[in-house]
Amino acid sequence: GVGRMFLAFTTASGGTYYATDATASNNLTDFYTGTFTLTSNLPPALLAIGQQPTNMVAGQTLAPVVVDIEDALGRLDSNSNVTITLSGNTNGATLNGTTTVAAVSGVATFNNLTINNPGTYTLSATDGALTKASANFTVTPGPATQLTFTTQPPAVMSAGNKMTIKVTLTDVLGNLATLDHSKVTLNLVGTAGGI
Repeated sequence: GVGRMFLAFTTASGGTYYATDATASNNLTDFYTGTFTLTSNLPPALLAIGQQPTNMVAGQTLAPVVVDIEDALGRLDSNSNVTITLSGNTNGATLNGTTTVAAVSGVATFNNLTINNPGTYTLSATDGALTKASANFTVTPGPATQLTFTTQPPAVMSAGNKMTIKVTLTDVLGNLATLDHSKVTLNLVGTAGGI
């Protein structure tokens, strides 16, 4: 007789399949197929954030962000390009690095992204008409690397009078070093007298 089987596979894979008769008395020889590979022929249906962005320091490299491209059955199988951008209120921040990546087997990995300004942000991944937003993450300023007189002393003043001087601590990118709580000391240089 002729036996027919209709198989539906939900994952892209490959291998060898065989048919056998479970009735031992029939003494039928098992039949093996040749090796074959299954690929998805469904278009991308959605994007998923496989690895969310984590909190970071301004100017440093963000931990790798991973975007998955899935078809309607949840399978990863696409080599299309994914672009990632800052979304929402960006506070004038710039996302630098490789922002468009070609997916490999449905996975796009962004591993050299940096952001220059402190704040709370969201990334948006796009592949054609498909979009997906990441979870929120926070960028903090780096350690203080420079001092700036934001309020200069007056050019001329009377002895004994008070004056207001403001000194600002900033990181290497010029961001206000809000996490620095060190003490700043003023010294009078180049003339007699003292503070």
